[in-house]
Amino acid sequence: MIEWARERLAERDVDITGEPERIHDRPWSYVVRLPTTRGAVFCKWVFEAERYEVALTAALASWVPGLVTPVIAADPAHSWLLMEDAGERLRAIIERQRDIAHWRGILPRYAEIQLAVAPHADELVTLGVPDRRVSALPAAFAEIVRGDELLTIAGAQSSTDAELRALRALVPSLREWCGELAGTIPETIQHDDLHDGQIFVRDGVVRILDWGDACVSHPFFSLVVLERNIAHTFGYAPGAPELLGLRDESLEPFTALATRARIDACLPVAFRLGRLCRALTWERVVSGLPSVDRQIEAVPGWFQLFLQ
Repeated sequence: MIEWARERLAERDVDITGEPERIHDRPWSYVVRLPTTRGAVFCKWVFEAERYEVALTAALASWVPGLVTPVIAADPAHSWLLMEDAGERLRAIIERQRDIAHWRGILPRYAEIQLAVAPHADELVTLGVPDRRVSALPAAFAEIVRGDELLTIAGAQSSTDAELRALRALVPSLREWCGELAGTIPETIQHDDLHDGQIFVRDGVVRILDWGDACVSHPFFSLVVLERNIAHTFGYAPGAPELLGLRDESLEPFTALATRARIDACLPVAFRLGRLCRALTWERVVSGLPSVDRQIEAVPGWFQLFLQ
């Protein structure tokens, strides 16, 4: 990967000036920082189950430049990405200054990505991005609960027989819920792991990175992880005024497509189905990892939240 990056940089008259620094190392991806004659760049590898992230990131850099990190080069066959420096993580900023005001203005930029990319939904699915649109979600759910995988996927922490029976009983209801969301807001790219560790700031410009968990789905599903993360960081209870204020910011751009009353009416269903979408994301990731590397509690945990 480093030699590939060196060659791609050399094509642009840029040289690597020091040793690579590994800054992220997980079973599903790792990232190295490369010092160069024009500043730091970053090279990323992703594992097979999320290989689509390479083509997706390159596509987003083309469709919404300025909102995601610029891509220097991409090699989908080897799952490699070479990217510009997007700046400092929002998480680091918040750790220094525990002020929720740092979130203000960010979520409308995320909505801007979703609105701009919506016309490309079919193209994203062709690139390999998981299809979690309301037309596809019932079949994906029915498939995962049809067998017994959830009873063994996390060892002793797997779903119980009672939980699996309860999930199977929800198959008809899921079709109804998806029908309620159909046609409300165009389905589009959905990060599915949107939190302060995925947002970077450089020279005042906010960019959203790390699209490995992304899918094509209802845009409001992103609120599930987002609000849980912010509530945990600042110690807010669900529904706290601070959270609702940020939610208003995130939803405002969509009022160009639907009334706020219509948007608010679909939120309870969107939050529940967003939990299911996250559960299916974790099931896909965990199933692609060796058992020793699995974060085993994630899959049953998200299905339990969906049941609630």
